[in-house]
Amino acid sequence: MISPDKALLLLIDFQERLFPHISGFAEIERAAIRLLRGAQALEVSVVVNEQYKKGLGETIAPLNTLLGGVKRYEKRVFSSLDDKEIHDAIRKSGKRDIILAGIETHICILQTALALKRSGYRPIVVADATGSRNPYDREIALQRMVQAGILPVTVESLLFEMTGSSEHPAFKTISGIIK
Repeated sequence: MISPDKALLLLIDFQERLFPHISGFAEIERAAIRLLRGAQALEVSVVVNEQYKKGLGETIAPLNTLLGGVKRYEKRVFSSLDDKEIHDAIRKSGKRDIILAGIETHICILQTALALKRSGYRPIVVADATGSRNPYDREIALQRMVQAGILPVTVESLLFEMTGSSEHPAFKTISGIIK
């Protein structure tokens, strides 16, 4: 069971100069917005990564607006766990379930998920909120993660699992986000 009090959402490299080149970016953007809004409704902690901001730009505007004052961590490495500041933020959160969304699935998402798994975390990849320029790269990366024991989910299944029942205080909010 994925519980909001044990989870952290790690948004990886949803950046304005690369995002339009991602296959299916419009659908991924919609999924990422629903994911972030749902995580916020469930009070899930959020960590945001940006890869080489000078070259790839800021986090895309729709997410940036929702994120408000959430700190962005700039990185130059592919695995977020290889960046000391990001790794420290994850460790200090005390969360063991790390929910991953972002781009590119076959590079930064894959390497971060594998590193999290090796470090004793439970990485959870939100498949419909991840993408790559080449759909085949994404498909193979998702298969590799599943074979490595990394849990794949969709935005809707994750949010309703974390809600648990229609009696949860955030149920109506989550239902509205999903519709």
